[in-house]
Amino acid sequence: MLEDDVRQFLADYLDILRDCIKTGFYRYFKLPDDVLNDMIPRSRAMIIHTFIIREAERRFEGFPGVHVLNVRGLFLVNFERLQIRFKKINRKLQSRNVLTRQTIAYAYQDTLPGISPAVNLIAGYLPDKFHTDIESLALVCPDGTQYRWFIPLDKNLEDSILLRDQIEYDGAGTRKLPTVKKGKKHEKIGEDI
Repeated sequence: MLEDDVRQFLADYLDILRDCIKTGFYRYFKLPDDVLNDMIPRSRAMIIHTFIIREAERRFEGFPGVHVLNVRGLFLVNFERLQIRFKKINRKLQSRNVLTRQTIAYAYQDTLPGISPAVNLIAGYLPDKFHTDIESLALVCPDGTQYRWFIPLDKNLEDSILLRDQIEYDGAGTRKLPTVKKGKKHEKIGEDI
């Protein structure tokens, strides 16, 4: 599915996706100050991610043709022809993942077990350097270690241009994404991925 097709297909949902991320992110800061002060970065990230997922469950419940799935710990909003997961991203539109067969399959646009073939997308948010605000939002179509395209979810065009200008390119003009490589031995798993 091409970027224009996804834009058209998700036209009625892009605002909802953006609102799920923003509502989940800012909900974290409503926690009591003494709790916020005790958080380590990993805990903060997990809580924000949980809040985003819960907001998506509430917002997408009851939409015809939209299913909220949990596939072996991977939360997805499935639109039959495409599916979206929520992740924190960096300026290169990369998300960090525990390298499992499932997350690698998702990045390579492979079909996940028990789910009909669909385009795999990431609704990502880029926090500011202090992790107190969202700098930018994007819907990214991963393609293994690169990405095919992205759709800015920001209403502020300057943020989208800033994000686009900071992306690194390799010599062939291809956008670089994660460093996951097929056939490389993963240290934790101890087998080829």
